Amino acid sequence: MLEGTVHEPNLAVNAILAIRGLPESRNVRIAPEMVPWTTTDSVKGDRNVSSQAVPTRWEPPDGSISVSLVDLERVGRSTGTQATGAASSESDEECRPVRPHESDDRVSNESLLLLEQWRTRADRGDTDARFNLGCAYLVGWGVGRDATTAASWFEAAAEGADARAQFNLGVILAAGDGVQRDPRRAFRWFKAAADQGDLEAQFNVGRMYANGDGVENYADEAIRWYRRAATNGHPEAQFNLGVILTPGLGKKPNVREAIRSYEQAFANDIAEAAFNIAVIYRKRAEVSRDFEKAVTWYTKAARKGLAIAQYHLAMCFTNGTGVSKDRKAAFDWFSAAADQGDAVSQYNLAVSYDRGFGVNRDAERAVYWHQQAAKQGFPDSQFRLGIKYATGEGIEKSMLNAYAWIRYASELGHADSQCQLASMYYHGHGVFVDYLEAYKWITLGMSNSANNIDQCVQLRDRIAEELDESKLKRSEQSVIDWSPKSWEQLKPSGYSIKPNGANGEPPYRIIGPIKFVNKLLSMWEISHEYAASLLGFDKQYGEYVDELLHGYEYLVEGSEAEDRIAYLFYIWSVLSELFRDRTVEIKWLRSRERELDGKVPMELILSGTITDLLLVKEFVDFVSGRSGVG
Repeated sequence: MLEGTVHEPNLAVNAILAIRGLPESRNVRIAPEMVPWTTTDSVKGDRNVSSQAVPTRWEPPDGSISVSLVDLERVGRSTGTQATGAASSESDEECRPVRPHESDDRVSNESLLLLEQWRTRADRGDTDARFNLGCAYLVGWGVGRDATTAASWFEAAAEGADARAQFNLGVILAAGDGVQRDPRRAFRWFKAAADQGDLEAQFNVGRMYANGDGVENYADEAIRWYRRAATNGHPEAQFNLGVILTPGLGKKPNVREAIRSYEQAFANDIAEAAFNIAVIYRKRAEVSRDFEKAVTWYTKAARKGLAIAQYHLAMCFTNGTGVSKDRKAAFDWFSAAADQGDAVSQYNLAVSYDRGFGVNRDAERAVYWHQQAAKQGFPDSQFRLGIKYATGEGIEKSMLNAYAWIRYASELGHADSQCQLASMYYHGHGVFVDYLEAYKWITLGMSNSANNIDQCVQLRDRIAEELDESKLKRSEQSVIDWSPKSWEQLKPSGYSIKPNGANGEPPYRIIGPIKFVNKLLSMWEISHEYAASLLGFDKQYGEYVDELLHGYEYLVEGSEAEDRIAYLFYIWSVLSELFRDRTVEIKWLRSRERELDGKVPMELILSGTITDLLLVKEFVDFVSGRSGVG
C-alpha cells in the first residue's frame, strides 16, 4: 500500500465554500438549498392575508412555488361593497361564510347558498364575489378544485383592480397551475398588485427583476422593489436586498445598507442574515475587517440552529480567529452541525475523534462520522474511511470495502485517493492486479496535485515497467477520456431505505427491490428459504422477507441492504451479458472457482456478508473482461 497518502485534516475556513458551491466572488450568497429566501428562490405567496386557519397554504405538485391563499371566512363577503378583507357584517348574518372543516348539514347548505349568491353577484360585476369564487375553486371549497376556473374568476376580479385577485392570478400564472405557465403575465399582475401596496407582490416583483423571470433582469429595479417591501417589514425582501447590495449587482456595492437590511431580516428570525453579516466582517474590504464581530454574528446564527454558521464558528474556535482557540468549543459546534447532516462538519468531527481534539480519542466514533460524511459523497471522508478499512482501525479490516470507498473518492476526483487506488491495483489489494488501471489512476492523481508526489513518481515508474508500449498508450488514452463523476452518478440508485418503525413494525422500509428480488430468485433458481440470506438478513428475519416478497414493503434495519441490492443488480446485469444461456449461467454460479479459493459464487452470494458479495462482484468483473491482469 502506498505510504503517507493520508493527508492532514483540512480545517481551513474556506473549506465550506467548496462544499456549498459558493465561489469567492459571491461569498455572501448562501446556496439556494440552504436558504429559502435567496434571489434564486421561487415566488412566495401572500402570508399576510391568510392570518386565520381556513386553508392557508397550497403546495403545487412540483414544489416550485409556495402559495398562501386568502382565508375564505375572511373574504367571504356577500355584499358588493369595496373589499376590505373583513368578514361579513353582523347585519348580513344569513350570508355568513362557513368554515370548510365543519361537517354538519347546515354547513353544506349554507356553503351552496353562499356560492350561488357569489355567482349571482359575480355575473353582475361584483369584484368581491368574483375574487371569492376564485378562492373557492382554487382550494376546492364547496366545489371540486379547479385551478383553471379559479384563474378565470381571479382575472375577472383583477380587471376590476382587486389587488388580492391580481396577486393570486400572478401566482397561478407563475406556477402554471391549471393554465399555461406565463411568467410575463404573472409579472404584470404582480406589478399591478404591488403598485396598490400589496407587500408580497412587491417582494415577487423584486424577485422577478432579480432573476429575469418574466421581465428583463434589472438589478436596480429589483433593489427598488425589495427596498420598498423591506421598508414595510417583509423579512425575505430584507434578506434579498442585502444579498444584492453586498456584491453591488446594481450600480455599486452598498455594504453598510446591506448590513442594516440583514440586521432587520435577522430581527425577523432569518438566521442566514446573521451568517452573511459575519462573512461581510470577515471578507469585505468596504468595512474594516473585524473578526470579533464576525464571531458575534456567527454565534447568533449558530444559536438559531444554522448548520453552516455552526461550522464556521467551530472553525473560528479551531484557528483562534476572532476568539481564543478552544478545541472543546470547536468540537461542540462541529457536533451540532454534524447532527444536522453537514458533511464537512461530520468530517471534522471524525478528525477530532481521531486526534483527540476537544474530546477523548475514539477510533470507532471517528469511523462512524466518516461514514456519515462518506455516504453524502464527501471525498475526504471516503478516502479516510477506505484507509480505516485497510488498516482495521476502528472497524473490521476489509480490503474490499477499502477499495470500494477509495474508488468512490477517486471517481469524484480526489487526488490522494487516486494515488492510493493505483497502489491497490498495482499490489492487488482489495482488487485484482490491473496495471492498466494502476497507471491510469496514478497519472490522474499526480495531475490533480496529490500529496507525497515523490512516492507517486516512483510508483508510476514501477507500474510503467509492467506495460508494453501499446498498453501504455491505452492507459494514457484512458486518462484523457476520464472525467470526474458526481456523487449522484456513483451512489446506488433505484430504491432507498427510509425510517419507518411505527406501530411496532420493523424499523426500516425498503422501497423498490421487490420485483427484482422475486425475479432473481426465479432466474437463479434459488429456494425461497434463502431469500433472507440473499438480502443480507439473518434467517430469523425470514418472515419479514416473506412479507416483502409477497408485496409488503417492511423489513428490519439492514445497514448493508442498500449496497447489497445494488451489487446484486450489478452482478446479475453483467452475467446476463456474459452468459446468453441461463442454464450455463446457473451452472457457473454453482461451480467451484480456483480464483475464489475453491469456493462457489452462489455460496458467497448467499453467505449474508457484504465482503463475500464484493468478492463475487470483483470476480465477475474479472471473468467478464471488465478488469484483468495487465
